[in-house]
Amino acid sequence: MKTVLLITFALFNLVSFGQDNTKKIKKVKTVDQANAFIKANPNLKGEIIQINSGTDSSAIAKKIIEDKSGNPIIIEAYTYKVIEIKKSSLLRASYINLLGDKYSIHQIDSIRKVIIAKYNNGIPFSDLAKEYNTDGNPNCDLGWVPEEMLITEFSTAIKEHKTGDLFTIDAPCNSWYYVTLKTFDDREVKIYSVLKIKSAN
Repeated sequence: MKTVLLITFALFNLVSFGQDNTKKIKKVKTVDQANAFIKANPNLKGEIIQINSGTDSSAIAKKIIEDKSGNPIIIEAYTYKVIEIKKSSLLRASYINLLGDKYSIHQIDSIRKVIIAKYNNGIPFSDLAKEYNTDGNPNCDLGWVPEEMLITEFSTAIKEHKTGDLFTIDAPCNSWYYVTLKTFDDREVKIYSVLKIKSAN
């Protein structure tokens, strides 16, 4: 009987603790408020996490995305509250980077002409990437990347082209010079900024 009472008391405290925290973060509406809340409540081990609707497929991410209430939700030992939702694009391309610290601009332009001519004559882009890329990435496929994670020159150029287009990109501030192949259509996604705190001790 004593054990049952102790378990009941522990569960009551756990639920009460979770409900108190849920009430606390209900008032948090912006990223700035979330950061202030995290700083003011270090015992809750709070953090702001990013969930990408196009690439995050975990059970927790799905529950957060599917919940449309706008209220905090408790999943396992944590409470989550969506603070901000932004639209974004996932971009995908393959590239050959000709680093400006290895070649002069004149050499880069010459090599790019050779690459484009070889591609137009049927040589696969992946073979050309293995031969010419200078940044150490062997397959040169970006994978699906949110546009905000790319340098502006790169994301802008990819969005301006159609799938299958071969084009050049210059990012002289970084000494990066590319031949780029757009491999997929852009995918529109949502990026969720989520406040995550402990629901239980």
